[in-house]
Amino acid sequence: PSPMPAKTPPTTPVKTTPTTPAIRPLRPKDYPVKASQVIVIDFEGYKDQPPVFAGVWEDGHFRVVILDERFKALVKLGHPFVKYQSIKRFLSRMHRRAFLHQKYLVGYSEHEAKVFADCYGDVSEVYLNARMPLSRWFTLNDREKRPTPFGLKDLMKYFEYKAYKEYPHKGVTTILSQVLKQLMKHEGDVQRLTPLAASRWKELLDYNKQDVLGLMYVLKRAKLLAS
Repeated sequence: PSPMPAKTPPTTPVKTTPTTPAIRPLRPKDYPVKASQVIVIDFEGYKDQPPVFAGVWEDGHFRVVILDERFKALVKLGHPFVKYQSIKRFLSRMHRRAFLHQKYLVGYSEHEAKVFADCYGDVSEVYLNARMPLSRWFTLNDREKRPTPFGLKDLMKYFEYKAYKEYPHKGVTTILSQVLKQLMKHEGDVQRLTPLAASRWKELLDYNKQDVLGLMYVLKRAKLLAS
């Protein structure tokens, strides 16, 4: 009898890793963007140095992430929304989260994007400089009363941000230097910070939170961000 033909083994379909579609740049007709599509970030720190901390709004919650190890001990002060993470880990996680969940990293100006570029890498594909659509809004809606200078605080006042407070009373870098000096003096024992240094740190957190929530407020008032 003729030999049976050898059976060909069934071919296993090759698994392909699904690629996440790139986020395309926002065009005027794409607004308003949903709040669930954005991660708002505001860095604080010394000029021309990596940031000390970041305020972040995402999915309805605000948090502060300390990024400078010299300030890590301040987590022990017990503010419930303050955590520590190395800057590299924080920036890479933010970028990855934005990319995977199709969200935009939002800052007021190019400063936040520059921090990413200097300390991590290019995030321009997922970054939204909120100043640009806001500038376009004034060109279309109220060219005459466009604030000068065109800073975030000027826009918060224009759109009547009700809870606006003048912060901080001593300047960001002055407060950071005062707090750091105390931390070094007491070897990171936050319980030995002077009441003034502790209250100044809290003031800085409040200032940062106001900027983050203020940017959200301004974008909503200009109908660039939907709830």
